[in-house]
Amino acid sequence: MVPACAVCAGSPLILGPLAGLSVTVIVASYAVHMTLIVLAPLNLFFLWRGYRIHRHRLGLWVGGAGVLFISSHMIGHFGVFNWLVGDMEPFSIDPSTAFPSRWVLAHMPIWAGSVLLGVSNFFDIRARWISRSQIADCRTPDEYWFKVLTGIHPGLRESRWVLSVIPSPPRCKLCSAPFAGPGGPLMRWIGRAQSVKNPQFCTTCLSRAPIGGAEVNVSLLFADVRGSTELAEKATPADFSRLMRRFYEMATKVLTEQDALIDKFVGDEVVALFLPAFAGPDHSAAAIEAAKRLLAAAGYSRGEYPWLSIGIGVHTGVAYVGLLGVEGGVTDLTALGDTVNVAKSLSSSASAGELAVSREALVAAHIDPEEAGCKRLQIKGRTMPVEAALLRVGAERDSAVFLR
Repeated sequence: MVPACAVCAGSPLILGPLAGLSVTVIVASYAVHMTLIVLAPLNLFFLWRGYRIHRHRLGLWVGGAGVLFISSHMIGHFGVFNWLVGDMEPFSIDPSTAFPSRWVLAHMPIWAGSVLLGVSNFFDIRARWISRSQIADCRTPDEYWFKVLTGIHPGLRESRWVLSVIPSPPRCKLCSAPFAGPGGPLMRWIGRAQSVKNPQFCTTCLSRAPIGGAEVNVSLLFADVRGSTELAEKATPADFSRLMRRFYEMATKVLTEQDALIDKFVGDEVVALFLPAFAGPDHSAAAIEAAKRLLAAAGYSRGEYPWLSIGIGVHTGVAYVGLLGVEGGVTDLTALGDTVNVAKSLSSSASAGELAVSREALVAAHIDPEEAGCKRLQIKGRTMPVEAALLRVGAERDSAVFLR
């Protein structure tokens, strides 16, 4: 049997649980020891996830150094260090102290790497604790919501990342906890059941989130079914509802893949918010990409007759976003302001198969407004015209492309 080195037989393995908190456990096994080459980078991955929450780099840097040390030790099992000291026997590291250089080359990295990973987890936990303390110190609902919507809130984006992979919809609008499918009973067990007061939220989010909001930079997407009145007139109510349900399912799939927060379904229209906390700093680009994919999913890019006529508007600007409503009554996570009205008006200006994107959204997405064909649109109800580009999806390609 190939001997395991004395250090590795009891070396600490670093595991990052789904909650994001890494803990060190001691596992004395040669077989498990050989999986360090996988488990150490896995710990580094969870440190990176923690960094995305609290933005403190020290733990990530220290953890990266620890992984490098552990990796160098694991490479030694393939005879690299033995070759350096003149012993060609592969897959063994002699723990003999007769050759100090061998001990330094082969044994020191696993000790140093384990210590560094342990220290990195300490830094990560400390950074998480500081971030959560900052949230606890929020004195007003506006301050709370500003941190939530801009991504400063620790754990919210992380919980959405974890809970979104558990099936199945419908989900909490804030944390993405599933209410149905295999994940439903689990969420009820951990206290994230669907709220009776507002079925769009889980009980945990609704009880912790205060009524209020904050002014944040946000991208909005309005997708409207064209000719829905005529469709409803010609079809039976059951057939029309099936068509709308197909539209809702398509929009939900496309928008959630782009990290959008679906605001509401209103009749033949879907409204989505692209917030920095969920869609990242490039939320305007995500909104435009989601619009392109929506048009493609409706059949505008396959060279065939689309199964649904939709027009889409995208706008980026400052809006008041938060949990709005009456304390103890009906509440909803939504957006208010002129930015919302402009996005809705752009959607009305777009014809079937068209995407109306404002100059602000194009600039934020690093798209040249002039090349996109930006022009002034006079929108009903507004005294000042809105600069926007009317873009279409090319039908001659398999993927959605912009045409002027």
